[in-house]
Amino acid sequence: MWKGENKGGKAIPNIPLMIAVQCLSYTITNIRKQHNKAAFFNTFYFATTIRPLGLCTLDHRTPYSWDPPGHYKHLKKVITTQQLHTHRSQDWSFKTLRKLITDRDTITAIPSLTTEQCTTVWENTASPTLTNKHTEIAWMAAIRCLPTRYFMYSRGIARTARCPHGCRESETEEHILWWCKVAQDIWLMISAFLTRLTGSAAMTLQSILFGPLQGLRSH
Repeated sequence: MWKGENKGGKAIPNIPLMIAVQCLSYTITNIRKQHNKAAFFNTFYFATTIRPLGLCTLDHRTPYSWDPPGHYKHLKKVITTQQLHTHRSQDWSFKTLRKLITDRDTITAIPSLTTEQCTTVWENTASPTLTNKHTEIAWMAAIRCLPTRYFMYSRGIARTARCPHGCRESETEEHILWWCKVAQDIWLMISAFLTRLTGSAAMTLQSILFGPLQGLRSH
């Protein structure tokens, strides 16, 4: 329902998906129980849609609609895109479906990194050793959307892409965090602190952008 920070998300709910899953849970549960008028109404419009998915059976003595309204078609799309037709349990409660969808979330890929390295990067980003502001910066660095001048210039926000520290280079993420003389002076000053934090004295551009791929120390 929402992607956790340890998988590259921001733990922000997907509101349209939540509403659709809530409606789907109510509809499927009603169809299976057949205990009120709403159940027969949902069966009339939705049973022919979910029967091919193996989610219900049809009683051919009962009338059905073969052209359901658009919102029922959207619910079918939710079932197929989230692969809920593989859910064979009788429990179609919202809580169960939410957990099922959340557990199936994949880790957001980062170019040039393996899946295992991506896992470490997102765990670094969500590390309790970081403040909220540090977490935000680490997340933006991982998805390559830091507000550098090059980034803002390419989107028509800044007037120039040049580094403001007198460099003749564009202020890209690599430049502002590694190649710029100001950045190199800062890394030199805090190298001892970084050694204690990461357990390694070696710093690379990749470790600066994504954090140490062996993980952060908890103390």
